[in-house]
Amino acid sequence: MEDCRGLTLIELVITLAIIGILLGIALINPRPAVDDAVLEATAHRIAQDIRLTQQLALTNKRDYCFEIYIREKYYIIRPSDPTKGAFKREYIDPHITLSVIGFDKSYDDSYLRKLVYNPAGTPFTTGTIILTNSSGKKKEITVMVGTGRVRIY
Repeated sequence: MEDCRGLTLIELVITLAIIGILLGIALINPRPAVDDAVLEATAHRIAQDIRLTQQLALTNKRDYCFEIYIREKYYIIRPSDPTKGAFKREYIDPHITLSVIGFDKSYDDSYLRKLVYNPAGTPFTTGTIILTNSSGKKKEITVMVGTGRVRIY
C-alpha cells in the first residue's frame, strides 16, 4: 500500500472555511448592535409607561405623575398625592445617557422632572426625553401639547 500524504483539495477548502468563520466571529463586535437594541427597547418602555400614566389619570379620575430622576436614572409613576405611594418604578440601563427638555422642575437645577396628567388625560406641561447610547445614537420621546400624545423619534 502506498502511504498517502498531504491534503486533498476538499480538506483544504473545509479547513480554510472553518478558519474564515472563526476569524469572522472574532473580528465582529456585536456590542453596537446590542446597544442599539437596548436603546430602542428603553425608548419604547418609557413611552408605554408615559401612556400608562395618562390612562391611570383617566381611569382613576385623579392627577397622575410621571417623575423622571435624571441623575439616578429611574422613573416612577404615582398619583399626585405622594402619600398614596408609587404605582411603578423602573430603572434605566446604565449605558444610556438621559436628558430632558421641558416638564416641570420641582425646584431650580433639579434633576427631578415631572409630567402630570389631569383626570381628563391632558398634561399640565409637555417636553421631550432624549436617550443616548454609548455609540452616540439618540432616541427622542416627545409628549405633545394639548393631547398628551407620545411619539418616539
